[in-house]
Amino acid sequence: MKAYFRRLPLINREPEERATRYTQIMGEPLPDSRRTVVEFFQSQGCLSCPPANDNVVELIGQPGLLILTYEVTYWDHLGWKDTFGQSVFDHRQWEYAKAGGRKSVSTPQVIVNGFVDGVGTTTEELKRLIRKGWEANRVEISVEITQGIITVTGPMNQDASVLLVRYDPNTTDVPVHEGENKGSCLPHRNIVHNLSLIGYWHGGLQTFSFTRSNQGRLKGAILVQAGKGGPIVGAASF
Repeated sequence: MKAYFRRLPLINREPEERATRYTQIMGEPLPDSRRTVVEFFQSQGCLSCPPANDNVVELIGQPGLLILTYEVTYWDHLGWKDTFGQSVFDHRQWEYAKAGGRKSVSTPQVIVNGFVDGVGTTTEELKRLIRKGWEANRVEISVEITQGIITVTGPMNQDASVLLVRYDPNTTDVPVHEGENKGSCLPHRNIVHNLSLIGYWHGGLQTFSFTRSNQGRLKGAILVQAGKGGPIVGAASF
C-alpha cells in the first residue's frame, strides 16, 4: 500500500447516471447468465483504496455481477482500526496469494471469480479484470437456493467448497478520524460480515441445508469454490 492515489470526491448519482457509468466501465453487459463474483479487499486505513472502492461500488446491482467487499485488518497499526475489519478476511486474501504463488498481500485488490486479480483503481483495469475473470470461468455449475436448501449441479468428479456469505447491501458512510484517510467520510456497500463453510460438493447433483436466519439488513450469497484460494465455479445470491 502506497499513497499513489488521491481521494476522489464521492458523487451521488441518479439511476440513469449510474447506468451510464456502468456502460463506461463495462461496455456491453456480460454475454450470458453466468454469475461473475467480484471480491474486493480494502481497508479504511489505506489511502490507495477509496478510488478503487468508488469504481467497484458503481457496479453493484448490475446484471450478472455479485460484488463482495472484505475489510482487512493488517493496516490497523497505521492509526485507524477498520470498523468492519476481520482477521478471517485477511486469511482469505492470503489464501488467494498463496494459491497464486505470491508472498505478500496488499490493498486495494480486486479478485474476479478467483481467477484474476488487480488493483481496480482505473475503470479500464476493472473492465479488463471482470471480462478476463468471466472468460476464465468455463465450468458449467448451477447453484439454486430454495427455502433453506442449496442445490449444486455440475460435472461429475469435481470437488469444491460451498461457502455462505452474509453481506450488507446498504450504503454505510464511515467518518475516518485517524490514519491515512483522516478527515474523509468513506462510503461502504456490500460489506461482508460473515463467511462460513457449509460443506463440500463432489460433483453431480448434491444438496445442502442451511439456516436462513433473519439477520436484519443483511443479504446472503452462496459461493462454490474449488479449493482454498481457487476459482469460484458457481454462485447465487438470496
